[in-house]
Amino acid sequence: IFDDIAPVSSVVRQRINYARTLIPPPVSFHLSQFVVLFSYSFFFDGLTGITITAGAIITLALLMAFTARVKWDAALTSRATPPPMPPPVA
Repeated sequence: IFDDIAPVSSVVRQRINYARTLIPPPVSFHLSQFVVLFSYSFFFDGLTGITITAGAIITLALLMAFTARVKWDAALTSRATPPPMPPPVA
């Protein structure tokens, strides 16, 4: 059984590190929990579908709760001024 878990754990670690580099810490923590739950749900015989569904619903609820307080206008605006447009080609 440990031969089956080793590749899964390396993929899980890779996905968690990837999420940490791109996404803010509270959100990446919950995404990593979902990745772990998704990966290990295949070991639950006959409960894979319900486990993935429950994990997806819980993850969605947590992400909605954390991102509800974000001021998206401020978060998505560019802080750097864009370079000037080049002159039109005649």
